[in-house]
Amino acid sequence: METSRYLKILLGRRWIVLLTTIVAGAVVAFFALRTVPVYTATAKLRVVPFGVNTPDYGAYLYFDRLVATYAELVQSNTVTDEAKKRLGIEWLPPYTIETIPQTELMRLDVTSEYPEMSANVANTLAQILIEQNEAIATRSDNDNNLQARITELSDEINTLTEERTILENQIPQDVVRIAEINQQLDTLRQTYNLLLLSSVQREVSQSSQANALTLVERATTPQLPSSSNSRTMIILGTVVGLLGGVGLAFIAEAINPRLYTTQQIEATTRATIIGRIPPIRRKFRKDVFGGDARAAEAFRRLRTNLINLANLNGSTADSAPHQGKLILLASAIPGDGKSTIAANLARSLARNQQSVVLVDADMRRPTQHTIFGISNDGDSLSNVLLEKSSIDEATEGVGMQNLKLVPAGVSTFNSTELLASQKMAALTNHLLEHFDVVIFDGPAILAAPDSVALAALVDGVIMVVDPKRTSQKIVDMAREELDQVGANVLGVVLNRVPADKATMWPSYSIMKQPS
Repeated sequence: METSRYLKILLGRRWIVLLTTIVAGAVVAFFALRTVPVYTATAKLRVVPFGVNTPDYGAYLYFDRLVATYAELVQSNTVTDEAKKRLGIEWLPPYTIETIPQTELMRLDVTSEYPEMSANVANTLAQILIEQNEAIATRSDNDNNLQARITELSDEINTLTEERTILENQIPQDVVRIAEINQQLDTLRQTYNLLLLSSVQREVSQSSQANALTLVERATTPQLPSSSNSRTMIILGTVVGLLGGVGLAFIAEAINPRLYTTQQIEATTRATIIGRIPPIRRKFRKDVFGGDARAAEAFRRLRTNLINLANLNGSTADSAPHQGKLILLASAIPGDGKSTIAANLARSLARNQQSVVLVDADMRRPTQHTIFGISNDGDSLSNVLLEKSSIDEATEGVGMQNLKLVPAGVSTFNSTELLASQKMAALTNHLLEHFDVVIFDGPAILAAPDSVALAALVDGVIMVVDPKRTSQKIVDMAREELDQVGANVLGVVLNRVPADKATMWPSYSIMKQPS
């Protein structure tokens, strides 16, 4: 299933995911912990437009203009200078004023590193804004002129009234003048009453306008920072790092795909899995039969599968006498553990009462002499091919019945030519006459052409693959190298595969049992 494959990809690339997550979390934590937290205090004011009784479109436009006016006013020097003066500070922290949608409210937000300062500045600015609104509402030159005119009319009425009283007390009375005064008084009183009514209406209007802006909620001292929440930032940074790591894992997989399933391995190598070797404890790598029970059992299964595949128990009537007895172990790249597998496979076959010779054909990076604890400076494969020693002299015992070793010897610059020479073919024929099985430990296929030269001489090749470190592309290239010389790939041995991953790496099952 695709989900299972994705999980295996993430498991195989887990170090990319882990490192990306850790690095992202660490970087965010570094900056988050160094960032000074800030606190935001909010004061709320209500705006009630005066003289607007019906909620028509014009009222909404007026409300928007009124709010914009207050927003501009709170940023003016008059307000800011007064706020600094009252608070006794030289600068104001950043602040904003904006409407709360679907309401008649405005919010005045003040942000500072100090929570108490945020609240004090917000409340002070709100109070000054209200005071400025009241001052603007009550300050008008027209009002002053109106009051002066009312006073002037009152004085004129009083003067004419006094004059009429004097005239009425005179004998004879000046009837004409008294009539004129009465007419003037009627006119003045009408004008006076009209102006007085206008003055009262203005006072009512100004009172309404002064109350158009009110403080409905004072700012309180914030207890939690409004930004730079270190914990939240670190969590978010880690999550982003995790997602980035997952993305990088799939990108890496697309560029250089690994082998995760049996189907992938068998399709890439075009061969069957014949063995699955678990990680071997270091002290038992030279001889798993000395105490590593899991690894020993894995090599017994590999031996059984190889016996059936390579016909190591004998030959059929229509096969050559040595068919299947020359076996090359090779890996695509160095480090897949083919030398350890070759040594322990040779031990396993020898324990099965078969005479085995292990030839270390990796003259570039010889290893078998170290595994078995013998010298590599004396008689060896390279000396035999250079005709400095005989094969019998180069074949050494390793302290185990039925098992001999031919060490590689010193490195030579023409190892590929030596392994492809007629001398090498004669050497293999000689070994076949004296041993039941000849196992070659060849160099990595893509590291040198030596193994490809050997593959043309042997009866079968066993490819050793460490699926955790060898990509699909690398294994495919190695198989193509073997195909070019017509090599017979007997099967694939998976190395360093956990024993509990049977569902991921099922063992090959041979139906035919050795006779």
